[in-house]
Amino acid sequence: MLPEDMTSNEDEIDLEEQARVEAKLAADRDSALKDLAQRIESKFQERRANRQIKEQEWLECTRLFLGNLSSDVNGNRENPFIANNKTPTDRPMPNIVSAKCDIAISQCQAMQFSTGEKNWDLWAAPNETNPQNIQAAELMSLEIETQLDHCKYGFNARQAITDRVILGTGILKGPVNTGTLCRQYAPAEDGITWLPTVKVRYYPEILRVNPWFFYPDDSVAEFKKCQDSIEVHPMSAVELAQYKQHEGFDAAVIAEILKEKPAEYEIKAFSEYSKLTNSNPYLFKNKYCLLEYHGPITVDEMQTIGIEPTYDSPTEEYYGEIWVCQGKVVRIQLENIEGSFEIPYAASIWKSDPCSVFGFGMPLTMRDAQRVATATWHMILDNSSLSSGPQAA
Repeated sequence: MLPEDMTSNEDEIDLEEQARVEAKLAADRDSALKDLAQRIESKFQERRANRQIKEQEWLECTRLFLGNLSSDVNGNRENPFIANNKTPTDRPMPNIVSAKCDIAISQCQAMQFSTGEKNWDLWAAPNETNPQNIQAAELMSLEIETQLDHCKYGFNARQAITDRVILGTGILKGPVNTGTLCRQYAPAEDGITWLPTVKVRYYPEILRVNPWFFYPDDSVAEFKKCQDSIEVHPMSAVELAQYKQHEGFDAAVIAEILKEKPAEYEIKAFSEYSKLTNSNPYLFKNKYCLLEYHGPITVDEMQTIGIEPTYDSPTEEYYGEIWVCQGKVVRIQLENIEGSFEIPYAASIWKSDPCSVFGFGMPLTMRDAQRVATATWHMILDNSSLSSGPQAA
């Protein structure tokens, strides 16, 4: 038998070796997460720079639709001596774009929801005679309708239709099941006082995505061919802090982020969007930008991070969902639907752009018509004003 001191020394060596291995694994995991965050943030910055021309089109579309309500009114364009913060001339600016877009929006919404919030249905096969199968189809239809009502599918779809007409692209996200934060009240220890708590409810959701905050793969021209996507979520410190109680997010990492100030370089990405009108110049002030990435994750990255897939991929990659904020990963998981190698978004285009996944909006196609209408009205009013003055022989 070995002496006791030799046995204890071997145990200490084994513990030290195990500690070194665990420390190395933790360091490798942190390094892999940092690399993932940097890769996603680099993609966001690159795509933001690449689509500046498309964003200029969206600015023009929105300003044409808003007319005099926009911060860049036509009066300022015609009179360069009037500053943007001054009141423009009182010349009327007829807006035919807004009226035409409102008609198009109402027509599209009426075609989709003319009979109510349910614009779909589910039946058993026409040749089905088994009563149990017929009843199962009816119950499934009722369950889907309940879930869609809960996530306000009709409201989100109408918002996407408005985006489609004005900006040229309407985007819906879903179905997703990442959970929604909600406030509930639970009794305190005294059994009398009820205190608010934040809980996570899991329901399938379909959400409208603002195209301004959506950055899909820009190396393709068809939406269905996008390999990955990034969605931006501007959040205040209070909103971000609530995610510490979300089961899918890393509370410790969020606590570290909240000790830092929001990164200004990310907020500047939406400076033009916040200036569409003069009503709120502080729209994104002191906001944290969470980047929600959907796309491939390599097998090596998953093994380093410690994620075990539940199925074998035909390639060396899996699809995952990663949330990044200020260089840190706050959430990472595999896709909601196993084996689905597609981003969970769908887009509807008003007028196709052959070189982009985003389309052209209706206001852009009416730009010349608006110019003609504005010039004609001004010509009529100017001629009327001149002809009403004193006449000299």
